[in-house]
Amino acid sequence: MTKNKEFNDYLEVITSQDICASSGFAAVKTSGAHLEFKGDTPVSTGKWKFAAPNDIDYLLIFHVQTDGPAKLWLGKVTTFEKVKGLKSKYNFYKFNISNAELIGVTTQQWKIFTNNGQASGVRYLQRKAVSPTSVIAEKMAMGIPPGNEYPKKICETRDVIERCEKVKEYALSRAKGQCQGCSNSVPPLLMDSGSVFLEVHHVRFLRDSGPDTVHNTVALCPRCHKKAHYSCDRQEFMEHLYEMNDFLVR
Repeated sequence: MTKNKEFNDYLEVITSQDICASSGFAAVKTSGAHLEFKGDTPVSTGKWKFAAPNDIDYLLIFHVQTDGPAKLWLGKVTTFEKVKGLKSKYNFYKFNISNAELIGVTTQQWKIFTNNGQASGVRYLQRKAVSPTSVIAEKMAMGIPPGNEYPKKICETRDVIERCEKVKEYALSRAKGQCQGCSNSVPPLLMDSGSVFLEVHHVRFLRDSGPDTVHNTVALCPRCHKKAHYSCDRQEFMEHLYEMNDFLVR
C-alpha cells in the first residue's frame, strides 16, 4: 500500500487491512505530544483514557499535522500499562505497539473520520468479539435448567427515587423522536402510533445523587440506554452524551 493513500473514514481503513473481525480495533487522536518514536516509527501512544484496554489488539493513531493532512499510523498492541500519578477518577493507559506502519493520510476532521469520535481523542472502532458458539457450548455443558412450569407470585418491597413526570415529558418532547445518543443511526423502534420509542436517561445516575432536571436527562433508544448503564465503555459514552448535547450540565 502506498504511504500517501488518502482515507475518508475509519471504515475504509478497517476494510483495507487484513485484520480479523474478532480483533479489537481502536483509534486515538494526537498532535504528537505524547507519542514515543523509535527512529521515524511510533512505538508508544502516551496516556489515554480507555474503559477496557484488554479489548484493544490494534491501534490506529490519527496524527494531526500543523500543515497538511493527518497521518494514519496502524500498529499491533503488544502491551499496555496503567499510568500512575494522574489526579483523575478515570483510568489512563499507555499502549506499546509494534510494527507500526504509516498506512495513509486523511484530510477529514477527527469527528468526521471516526463518525462522532470523542473529543478526548479516543474511539473504539471495532469491539473484540466472542464466539456465540463457544458461549452456548459452555452453558450447555452445565446442563439445561428445568425451569418452573408454574412460577409463584412473590411480594417484594423496595425503595425507589421519586421522579418528576414533567421532566420526563419535556426530555421526550425536546428529542423530537431522535435518539440523543446515536441520532437514530440504528433503525429506531416504532410504536403502534408510528412514533419513535425513546427512554429518558439521567446522565448522572439518580442513585449517584444526580439531579432529576432537564439539564441531566436525555432521550435514548433502548440500545443506547442499555449502553449507558451496562456497556464496558459506558464512561466514554457518558462523555459522548455531554459532547453531543449542549443542554447538559455536568
